Amino acid sequence: MRTSAIIIGALSAAAYAKPVAQNGRWTPEWQNLNAEVSAGPSASAVPTPASSASVLGVPGASPNPTPNSKLVADLLTAPAGSDRITLLQDAEKNGIADFKARRSSIVFDLNPAANNVTAGAGGVVITADRKRFPALTTLDVAVAGLFYQPCGLNPPHAHRATEVLTVATEGTLLTGFVFDNTASTEISEEISQFQSFAFPEGSMHWQQNQECHPVTAIAAFSNEDPGAITTANRFFKNTKQDVVLAALGFPEQITPENFEQFKNQIPDPFVKGIKQCYDKCGIPY
Repeated sequence: MRTSAIIIGALSAAAYAKPVAQNGRWTPEWQNLNAEVSAGPSASAVPTPASSASVLGVPGASPNPTPNSKLVADLLTAPAGSDRITLLQDAEKNGIADFKARRSSIVFDLNPAANNVTAGAGGVVITADRKRFPALTTLDVAVAGLFYQPCGLNPPHAHRATEVLTVATEGTLLTGFVFDNTASTEISEEISQFQSFAFPEGSMHWQQNQECHPVTAIAAFSNEDPGAITTANRFFKNTKQDVVLAALGFPEQITPENFEQFKNQIPDPFVKGIKQCYDKCGIPY
């Protein structure tokens, strides 16, 4: 088995609106709204209870409105905070979003069923960021609901934001992160219901459900667009193979027996580059 496959298994605005004044009130010029709707969960597609019954949440939750980049663009160019509130209030009236009668544009449902998603083997995360929840535009904050299956792992990843994670239901999460190259020790703690743990911006971090039942946590972020970079997936699946080989220095195969040896042989940056370059330059590799 190739090393990369084993390690992967182991680590397992749109165009801006033109403002126009109507009766002294600032509003956007709503045009071609259908063409501006970004791809996202269908407002009419509600998964059956069976699709989300294995994770915490309300399986019958009504879907969130379809994300719309036009609304985000107008919120970004609104002259004042009060104008942004007006935009959110008028979103349905102006046809910019498909909101249910009981759902306003400043409410977002983190339930998996409200977002038309299917949980993976370890669970699922639902993020309310600027794209999915336009009300957050310019507020420098986002939130996520993390629904862990029994023993589920949210694998190592990083954000362009500081994250504060709070366990919302009964249960225990084992958490950990590593920071920059000058901090070589992993910081790891167990947190239980209503306890919080902070992951610094850019840190590579993870969480493991320690229970035999589902656990839910809520995460707050210091950026309305925090993003996520899942380390193993992004590195092994999306980086050139020769670069992965050079960065890790691993052998043809890696097994539980030689993992410790492999780990200790990973070179510190900077490292020798890809072999083809050395061959081209006539330099011994």
